[in-house]
Amino acid sequence: ISFLHAWIFTVFMYMFAALLTAVAHYVYFRFIDQGFVLNTYEGLLNSLTSHTIPGMDAYVEQFKEIISAMRSLSPTDITMQLMSQNVFYGSLLAIPTALFVMKRPPAEHIGGR
Repeated sequence: ISFLHAWIFTVFMYMFAALLTAVAHYVYFRFIDQGFVLNTYEGLLNSLTSHTIPGMDAYVEQFKEIISAMRSLSPTDITMQLMSQNVFYGSLLAIPTALFVMKRPPAEHIGGR
């Protein structure tokens, strides 16, 4: 199998794995999560504000703005974002995978054997 064929095969393999994972992500964020992850992050940030560390207030406010922006995303938006990341990382991971599984032609021996 050549490198190109191995790379295309592994890209499709990772792409279909990303699709299957996207179904699980959608089910989780649509029916199971109900804001649990974001509420947990918000609770952690609130505990940081009770321990006043000099200079941390600006960072905590930025994180709170990020969490409020994330609350506006629908489960479909989150799933599509995660799926696009998985496809991108899978296409990069397909390169070393293809290099590992490709077959090289046998080397010619010197000496005519």
